[in-house]
Amino acid sequence: MQSIEPIVKKTALLAALLFFAVLLYTISRGVYFLGDTVSYMEYGSLGGPLTTFIQHDGLWPPLFALLFNGIYRLALSPFMLSSVWVIVVLVAYVGAVLLVLNKLHISTKKGLTLAALTATGPLTLLFQAQLSEPLMLVFWVASLLAVLAFWRTEKEHWLAVFLISGSLLPLSRWLGAMVLVWLSAILFYKVASDWCSKKKMLYSPLALVLTLVLVWIPIGFYLFKSKVLIGSYFPARDIQTTQTLLSMLYQYGAALLQQGWVSTAAAFLIGLGLSHKKKNRLTLPAAIVILGSAVVYLLGLAFSESRYVVLPYMPFRYVGISLPFIILASLLFGSYLAPQIQKRVGKTAMRMLSSSGYALAAILIGVSIYSTGNRLLLEQQATSPFLPYAGWTGDFKTFCNPTNRTVVIYHPHTRNWGARSYTHLCDTAHPITEGGTTAVSEGETVVSAYAIAQEQLLLEKKLTVNDYDTYIYVVRENTVLDVATLFEERSRFE
Repeated sequence: MQSIEPIVKKTALLAALLFFAVLLYTISRGVYFLGDTVSYMEYGSLGGPLTTFIQHDGLWPPLFALLFNGIYRLALSPFMLSSVWVIVVLVAYVGAVLLVLNKLHISTKKGLTLAALTATGPLTLLFQAQLSEPLMLVFWVASLLAVLAFWRTEKEHWLAVFLISGSLLPLSRWLGAMVLVWLSAILFYKVASDWCSKKKMLYSPLALVLTLVLVWIPIGFYLFKSKVLIGSYFPARDIQTTQTLLSMLYQYGAALLQQGWVSTAAAFLIGLGLSHKKKNRLTLPAAIVILGSAVVYLLGLAFSESRYVVLPYMPFRYVGISLPFIILASLLFGSYLAPQIQKRVGKTAMRMLSSSGYALAAILIGVSIYSTGNRLLLEQQATSPFLPYAGWTGDFKTFCNPTNRTVVIYHPHTRNWGARSYTHLCDTAHPITEGGTTAVSEGETVVSAYAIAQEQLLLEKKLTVNDYDTYIYVVRENTVLDVATLFEERSRFE
């Protein structure tokens, strides 16, 4: 049986090379910030890790904020911290994918191309941003690795890997619980089928069952904490009745088909060229397990969207996070069907199909890196001596008053991340998040999530991002702002 040690060494070497490659890339192109990042920054700056865990309101899972609370204490600018985050998570993701593919008898050289392919298209931007989605991807892949490796080897140390990665999966994104349910069911099916068939087990059934119980304790404890503190497992949200479950699944399928069919096709073609001298009997089961994890995630997403309003629309990144696993499943289905297809078309045609898959993958990877880098380069604005800053809040420095305070007005439940971003990223920002009145002085800047009709304020610019308007005013003479009225007249999402 092949030792995992040389694979780990190769993966570590590739990770080191990737680390420096991504470092150079982020230095030259920047790091992409999104509004969600700013909210996590706010949670991460709340005292110690325990304080962060307790004060986190349950709208977002706590793991990202807890990790940020730790790195927040490093003596680095938020832009450098974001670059470090992007590098570490991307390296961990690629390493985990390489290990999964190795367990399926795919070489590290081919695996590196496939790992890059799974992160192409819209997902490339996720690995340029300080978000929790890439964190979920890492634990998702690691949990799959543990399940597939345990199924093949029956070594109990893979149960320990699953216990760690699986317990952290729903703490990175709530819908990780859906994936965890699927993977737990796979493990339970194995122990049940082995027991019923009276197969000689190389593992302890009690250890497996105990793992399936313990893996749910962290998420259970956190939800219990939320129930005790706020009286509910999750904050109250508005009921949505505008779409049916089937219509949302249709939209997800259409989006994935539009955004990922080329990558999926490339993976299938590459799978046709994988070695079939030693038929891997786990190829088809592995493909079903991997694809199934994506399907149950999308079902959970559709159910969540049908029940709750969080945003006025569903960003593709929520749907697209399932795309890497659809691509990997396509690769394995191609490998499984290759012998039958080869009988029909011949070896020469198979080699041509496989080569076209690699060529298509290379084009996709190159275009994805170029388009993302070009987007970052166009939007970047140098705000740090270490790294440029990029993102749709990149205009903030232009309107951050360096001498007088910048008053930032937004309701604490707003989804207007453009306004919230100023609070954390502008050194002179003074947030106003409670009703009442506030006095502003001549020369100060007012950043508001709401239009303010007062002649003492001069509208400098209106920024519109993701259907939200952020108004930037310059105070022409001293006045008092009625914040309570602004909050009363705000719409649901403002």
